[in-house]
Amino acid sequence: MSNSCTTINHCRERLPERMITRLQDVLQKPPKRPKFTNDVTGLTREELEYIEFRSCIATLSNLADYQDFLAPCIRLDLPDTINILLQIPDKFIILETLRLIHRALTHNKFASMFLEKGGFKLMLKLPKMPYVFPFHTTNK
Repeated sequence: MSNSCTTINHCRERLPERMITRLQDVLQKPPKRPKFTNDVTGLTREELEYIEFRSCIATLSNLADYQDFLAPCIRLDLPDTINILLQIPDKFIILETLRLIHRALTHNKFASMFLEKGGFKLMLKLPKMPYVFPFHTTNK
């Protein structure tokens, strides 16, 4: 087997696990969304932490398309982590989390775990935001 195949297999097996672990570490003290400035000299530490937080969720969302995602997801209890993410009152985090849920629900085992842990109930409690629920109207 070539080195590139070995590298790809290693990344495919270890990347979901490392991303879930990193996300769980960040959730110990989730970063608040900073007020981004137009400063061209660089980003602040808070801005970088927030971008990393969103990027972890987005990367997991992309990895959720693959079957290799399921084993670390179950072993590291990703549905509980997602339930914590759904309770963060940040529209961008909620959007990234909903994308992750959408892709992860293609795995039957994940879907059943998510249902058992109350994830759908938490989704129903989300505020009705026009950019998340474009067909929902508040005027009745």
